[in-house]
Amino acid sequence: MISINPALLLVQAATFLFAILILWRFLWKPLARFMERRTHGIEQDLANAKKSRQQAEELEAQFKARLAQIDEETRGILRRAADESKQLREKMLADAQEEARRLIQNAGRQIETDKRHAIRELRAETVRLAMLIAERALKQSVDQQVQERLVREFVAGLGDDSPGVKPPDAPES
Repeated sequence: MISINPALLLVQAATFLFAILILWRFLWKPLARFMERRTHGIEQDLANAKKSRQQAEELEAQFKARLAQIDEETRGILRRAADESKQLREKMLADAQEEARRLIQNAGRQIETDKRHAIRELRAETVRLAMLIAERALKQSVDQQVQERLVREFVAGLGDDSPGVKPPDAPES
């Protein structure tokens, strides 16, 4: 049968309590400290992760703001470039028109100068021809009145065919 030995029971109870005390002291306290440190480390890691996430969100917001700013600056630069291009085109067009006007004026002046020169040459030729006619008329012994009439008719005939040609006795303009 089973009998209970009180001395053995007492030794077993003391050994059990001693084992619990040793386990408490050498196993449970270090395990509790380890678990506490582990919990604290996890909490700290979570706090760091939360802080990192907030920083990342702030950086993302700054990045988006900077992108928007760069986009706006780009649009501004493009607008300014388009405006400058338009102004340059208008300036070049105005310069070209001014140059064309100046060339036309110069050509008009040159034409007028050439016209005056041609009129002078024509008048000189007319006088020479009139003198030649007068000389021929003198050679034919035509009287003075006939000579004058021939010269006037010749000069008048030139005046009708050539606008702007005046008879030799008319004042030049």
